[in-house]
Amino acid sequence: MRGRAGPQALSLSLTHRASPVRKRSLARRKLKPIGIFLSPPVSLQPSPRHCSAFSSQQAIALWTALEKPLPAVQVLELFGSCLPPYEQAELATYPAVHFLGLKAAKPQAGDFDDKRGDYHVSEGDHLAYRYEVLLILGKGAFAQVVKCFDHEEMQLCAVKIVRNSQRFLQQAKVEIAVLKHLRRRDKKDCQRVVRFLSEFMFRGHPCLVFELLSSNLYQLLKFNRFRGLSEGLIRRLAAQVLLALRFLRREEVIHCDLKPENILLKEADRSSIKIIDFGSACFVGRQAFSYIQSRFYRAPEVLLGLEYGVEVDMWSLGCVVAELALGEPLLQGRDEQEQMQLVVELCGLPPADLVARSPKRRLFFTSTGALRIPLQPRTRPLTQALPGASSGLLDWVGLCLQWEPSGRLSPEEALKHRWITSDVST
Repeated sequence: MRGRAGPQALSLSLTHRASPVRKRSLARRKLKPIGIFLSPPVSLQPSPRHCSAFSSQQAIALWTALEKPLPAVQVLELFGSCLPPYEQAELATYPAVHFLGLKAAKPQAGDFDDKRGDYHVSEGDHLAYRYEVLLILGKGAFAQVVKCFDHEEMQLCAVKIVRNSQRFLQQAKVEIAVLKHLRRRDKKDCQRVVRFLSEFMFRGHPCLVFELLSSNLYQLLKFNRFRGLSEGLIRRLAAQVLLALRFLRREEVIHCDLKPENILLKEADRSSIKIIDFGSACFVGRQAFSYIQSRFYRAPEVLLGLEYGVEVDMWSLGCVVAELALGEPLLQGRDEQEQMQLVVELCGLPPADLVARSPKRRLFFTSTGALRIPLQPRTRPLTQALPGASSGLLDWVGLCLQWEPSGRLSPEEALKHRWITSDVST
C-alpha cells in the first residue's frame, strides 16, 4: 500500500510529475494577495520571518501590489525591518497606513528639525503615513509648504509644515481657528479664500492641508520680466482680492500679510485667484502681534506701533496693485526708517495727532515733527511713481494709500469705484 505523501513529496510531485496541461492550468489560477495567508503578529514588534530577507526593490514591489490602507500591525509584520526603529514605534499610533515612503532617504532619529525648527523634508517620504511629499513649494519665516499627494483622498494638495516651537504652535492654533471659521462661512467656496482641508500633528509640527493652487502674482510678474501687467488684468485681479477682503471684513478677520506672494492663481492659464497664508491673521479685537505685514506692504499705523484693524489690508492691496502696474514694489525701504521716508515722500507728512499717539515716534520724527533722517525726503507724487497709469488707477491707489485708516477705501467702496467698474477689456 502506498503511504500518504508528505508536504515535501507533494511539492516534488507537482514540480516534476505534472503534465504540461496541468502546469498551464496551475499558472492560469488567480493568485491571492499574500496578506490573507499571514496570521496577525503576537505583538507590534516586526516579525523576522518576512521582511528581513527583502531587498528595498522587493519591499517597494510588495507595497505597490498590496491594497491600501493597511493596518499598522500588518505593515509591521511585512515591512518592519525595512523601517527605522522610530517609525516602527510610531506606527503603533496610526491605525491605518496609506503610504510608507520606502524609496525616500529617512531622517535620523532625533534629527527631524534644523536649528531653526523647520522640519527636514525629504522628497518621496511621507507625512503622517498618508501624504507623499512631491516637491518643496516654498519656505517662509514661520513654515514651509510642500506639494503632496494625499493617498487617502487620492488627490494633490499643499501641506504647510509649521516650525517646531511653542510660539509657532500657538500661532498655528490661531490660524487653524481662523481658517475653520472662514470655511464654515464659505460653504460654496466662492469667496476667493484658499480652501482649508484638514490639519494634523507630525513629529512636533502642526501641519495644515490646503487645496493645491498655481503660481503667485510675484511669479507672474517675474515671468513677465517685471514689466508690469496690463491694466485690464490688474483690474480683474484687484476685484477678486476685494471680494476676499469684503468677506474677511464681514467675518471680522484681518489677513495681516497681503502681498503678491500670497495671492495665487487657481490655474496657470487663468486669471482666477485666491488669497493664501493666514499665518499672521487674527480676529478683530484679538490682535496678538504688533509686528505684522511684510515691510514693503506695511501700513503706517503698524510702522508707528499703533493699534490696527482691517484697514491695514487695504493699504497693502494699494501697494500690491501699484506693484502689478509698475513691475516692482512701490515702496522698497531697506528698513523701517527708510520705509517711513518713502511713505512721507508719497503721502506727505502724517497728521500731527497720529505722530503724537505713536510709541515709536522718536524712531522716525524729531520733536518738531520732521523726519529723523540725514536727508529730508523729496516729494514724489503718485503720477510720478506710476508713470503711464490711467487716472482711474491713480485715484483708486491714492484712496487706498491714506495715512488715516478711516480715510482709506473700504472693500465695498473700492468695488464701486469707477476704475473697478469700468470696461475690463481696457
